[in-house]
Amino acid sequence: EPEGYPASPSPAAPCGTARAVAFGKAAYGQLGCPAAAAAGSSGNALPVTGLEGEVTLASCGFDHTALVVHGSLVLVGRNSRGQCGRPSSGTRGDKDAPDFSEDLRVPQVPSGLPPARRVVGIACGGDHTLALLEFGEVWSCGDNSSGQLGLGSGAPKLSPSFERCAALGAASSISAGFRHSGAVCNKQLYMWGACNQGQLGVGGRRSAVPEPQLVDLGAPMRAVALGRWHSLALTEEDTVWGFGWGRFGVLGQGDVSDHQTPVSIEGLPAPVHILASGAVHCGAVCGPRRQCFVWGRGSLGRLGLGSEANSLRPRAVPGLETIGAFALGGDFSAARKADGEWLIWGKGEEGQLCLGDADRANRLVPTLVPALGSHGSVAL
Repeated sequence: EPEGYPASPSPAAPCGTARAVAFGKAAYGQLGCPAAAAAGSSGNALPVTGLEGEVTLASCGFDHTALVVHGSLVLVGRNSRGQCGRPSSGTRGDKDAPDFSEDLRVPQVPSGLPPARRVVGIACGGDHTLALLEFGEVWSCGDNSSGQLGLGSGAPKLSPSFERCAALGAASSISAGFRHSGAVCNKQLYMWGACNQGQLGVGGRRSAVPEPQLVDLGAPMRAVALGRWHSLALTEEDTVWGFGWGRFGVLGQGDVSDHQTPVSIEGLPAPVHILASGAVHCGAVCGPRRQCFVWGRGSLGRLGLGSEANSLRPRAVPGLETIGAFALGGDFSAARKADGEWLIWGKGEEGQLCLGDADRANRLVPTLVPALGSHGSVAL
């Protein structure tokens, strides 16, 4: 599972029963392979160290990774704010070097989660992590400087141990953005955390919203997918809504305006099978042919449309149909076709396209990746 910005379909990318491999940026240990951490990155798919049993879910944050093995959660990578559920001083900045007295090179079990409860969903954000337990409980750990853990006013600014988001009802879908979070609970959308760009959809801008807020979109909700400063939500009626930061066209409105309350995104044929959000680009798998649609920032080729131009509205990626798995990272994207072929495109500088260490070139169009042929899903 390549590393990148939070971007997987909610609640996380299902991996079936396949073993987990990882590639891309590795400086903080987020690939779960000590040799890759020493090198800083890998363009080859490397087995994640120390996993015993079926890997059923995976999610990637900015610099940390979560996997569910036999229903239990393990985390690996950067732990500067306790996002791996392990002790942290909380003193390092976003650009500071790795510190393996805190960061993790191999996956470890986090603290705080009830030991007998199965984890059925995970979402890694910028420096925080959400876990969805059986029966719908949402738990969180890591950075809470913007209230993104959903623990209410007065909660500490950092939690290196998982705590329950007690204000939420039974959830079916979760997603984590840079410093904001979302969940679908009893078919209603709740948002919390940073709202500096209106990304909670509640109107106005605020630095921190520590209590989950109901966002009423007038229909039963199915999923939520969060980016850096924007949010997407999907109703059971197959309407996709966007709100927050609008630069590069990430809200699919034909302009680059911010929208502090939800706006519907047109041009996506029903049904919507998968909704995904990268840092600054978005996508969905739609329609009876399961076509891949993308919009937002196009630099580095992350849209797969053959150029680096932005797309202010959803556009179909040529040739990408019968898509069964789809995920977006910070600056790259991946899709799996029904015949098992994996295609990846976008930035390749850190090996995140899995085309080998000798080929770190960007790709402006979907490119076949034979090394991933046996895997059923991906998290970026």
